Amino acid sequence: MARGIRNQFINAFAEHPQAILAYPIQNALTRSMRDEAAKLNLTDYMSLWAGQAAYLSRDMAALINLIERLNKEVVEGLNAV
Repeated sequence: MARGIRNQFINAFAEHPQAILAYPIQNALTRSMRDEAAKLNLTDYMSLWAGQAAYLSRDMAALINLIERLNKEVVEGLNAV
């Protein structure tokens, strides 16, 4: 089972699980939609794979906040040893 972030496409299919075809058929049938959505940055029609550790994600600006936060956590971790 794949783990992904829910979007409009996933929510629509969640209401009709019998319409979801087995992999790789569903993947092949939605490829052109997902490719076009990626070009247009329409996340509601893209595959947003998250993995099993998605709950560890953080909502923050990556360039500044994430780097500063990770640096702080590394320093705290090293000081705890």
